[in-house]
Amino acid sequence: VQMEVGPVATEFEQEEISFTLAKCQRYFEKTYDQGTAVATATATGSIQFRGGNGDTAAGYTQTPLRYAVAKRATPTVAFYDTAGTSGHWTSAGGVSGARNIAASSSYSTGFTVNMGETFDQVNGHFTADAEL
Repeated sequence: VQMEVGPVATEFEQEEISFTLAKCQRYFEKTYDQGTAVATATATGSIQFRGGNGDTAAGYTQTPLRYAVAKRATPTVAFYDTAGTSGHWTSAGGVSGARNIAASSSYSTGFTVNMGETFDQVNGHFTADAEL
């Protein structure tokens, strides 16, 4: 459906799906595959970190991430492990880990992941919500 302003209809505009997706991602982005609901138990599309980079001596790790598309405002970020549990990521061996995961230094183009424990390998999903 295409809405028009005024009495004259114009040619129907067809956009590439990548262009439409990028416009939508200004408001919401997820690492889950397209068509997969948030909090679904899956590793497909998850992001993975290897090695305890950052200040591991202090017992935490920091890693910067960039969004696929800059958001319209600073979004609210949520995390999910590969089992679909909110606020956790999955550590090596499939165990839910990084229990103190949080976003800091959040801005419209990315954020820093803070994990309250060191790790060898961890993966999971995030969502970034900047809706009106």
